[in-house]
Amino acid sequence: GWVAAGRFGAELVVALAAAWAAAMSALILRDTVADPRLRGWVWAMTAFFAPLVLLATSIYPNAFGAAAIASAYRFGFSAPVRRPLLAGAIGGLTLFLNPRDGLVLVVLVVAGAWYGRAHLVRFAVGAAAMFVLAIIADALIYGVPVPYAGYFFGTSQAQALTSAPSITFQFWVGLPAMLFDRTFGLAGSAPWIFIAVIGAVPALRAAPRALVPAAAAVVTSLLALSLYRYWEGGYAPPNRYFVEVLPLTAPFVAYGLAATRDWWMRVLVGVLIGMSAFAAFLLSAMPARALNDAFQSQLQDLFDVALGVNPLGWLPSFISVTPDWWVSAYLRLIPALAIIALLAWYGARKRSPA
Repeated sequence: GWVAAGRFGAELVVALAAAWAAAMSALILRDTVADPRLRGWVWAMTAFFAPLVLLATSIYPNAFGAAAIASAYRFGFSAPVRRPLLAGAIGGLTLFLNPRDGLVLVVLVVAGAWYGRAHLVRFAVGAAAMFVLAIIADALIYGVPVPYAGYFFGTSQAQALTSAPSITFQFWVGLPAMLFDRTFGLAGSAPWIFIAVIGAVPALRAAPRALVPAAAAVVTSLLALSLYRYWEGGYAPPNRYFVEVLPLTAPFVAYGLAATRDWWMRVLVGVLIGMSAFAAFLLSAMPARALNDAFQSQLQDLFDVALGVNPLGWLPSFISVTPDWWVSAYLRLIPALAIIALLAWYGARKRSPA
């Protein structure tokens, strides 16, 4: 893309990868959700709300990871006719991206045992073939016969500029930050994803064979990333690291919407969707703000200007700007956790007709 048309060509290639991820999300929803109107709405949110829409116009590898993981999951787990060998080979493309995507591949390989030994072996063989190709490619390009050699070279150079380690093992910071930070967390720009908390139990009750591996992949990815110091994704649009597993989250959102029947919960869900739509509109209309000024809380300022009050101002900030930053962050985290507990409790009581 870059050779053919410069930066625009490169952005077009990324956009095509994001479009592929969106298309595979639609197929996964068709496989797991019976209501066509419901899955249509959830697909629209997946494709046109943050974080995917922002990563479709930025030159980052996450859209490629989402496309590969969604395709592997669809062919290997949710499709009416599963093709584990093809799924393993497509999932193996993550071995050319970064270890975050590779971790999801490991989870999917292990989850292959859920469908029997033959499925597991075929999925693993497909992934192993790409593993060999990744070793050969990195040996030729970098002189190191190890997958992710280029990634490790890049991170080692970045690490030389700072004395702080990349892996902190401080999950009590990384995990709540990725979920609830007002600027970089899901609650700040994509609160619609929390509807999946409502749908988790109904979805796993209704379609365990198709959705247990998806839940395992999403949870494992979040837990692993919580150990990473750069949980905010670097100088990038918010929630960049969640994009890879976003297509696997979509069915749980659909089951959550289907399980929402009480008026007060519908109001809460409507607020989550409305804030997500408004955030996506603002960030998409001003891509420079979404990318270059992400560290300056521009979305929060735009909410304040457009609405007269920032509805997300009560959320915590996990950016350590003062020595006692954690006091305010964890106090503000309490109501956020209470809302999530409410969503989980409500979903556990419902049986979704999705």
